[in-house]
Amino acid sequence: MNQNSLQPALRSFIEEFSNNCRFIFTCNFKNRIIEPLQSRCAVVDFKINGKEKVEIAGQFFKRALNILKQEGVEYDQKVVAS
Repeated sequence: MNQNSLQPALRSFIEEFSNNCRFIFTCNFKNRIIEPLQSRCAVVDFKINGKEKVEIAGQFFKRALNILKQEGVEYDQKVVAS
């Protein structure tokens, strides 16, 4: 999202409709979001520790394999794991 054109327009849109709707934004780099937009948001930072990362990655891997099997897609487990 361009900080000079799109984000200020988004700010105006949020201000116009904030009385009757809610917005959810996701981003990887919150420092790239202009401060006026950040100030209108509640920040939820998802930090996952090392042990949880391994567990979540295992669950994700199993789910991906399950989907591939259900869809009848041929796959190599090493490729899926990478």
